[in-house]
Amino acid sequence: MTTIEAAAGELSVRLLSDEPALGAAAAVEAAAAIGAAIAARGAARVVIATGNSQYAFVDALADQEIDWSAVTVFHMDEYV
Repeated sequence: MTTIEAAAGELSVRLLSDEPALGAAAAVEAAAAIGAAIAARGAARVVIATGNSQYAFVDALADQEIDWSAVTVFHMDEYV
């Protein structure tokens, strides 16, 4: 996986080689945030967008070690 790290002002930017790499990297970050919320509050709430652009992320997120019994997921569907 090729990653380029850069900055745009105060914003850190990572450019990844392809969609699966981006989805995997985002899933690792999301799993850490979800795990931290569960550790701090005993539960987490997550909003997941719909659409083809989310498939790589959702597939990779499903492979993470997350206590899903402590997570409430809201699926955002802009078509409704």
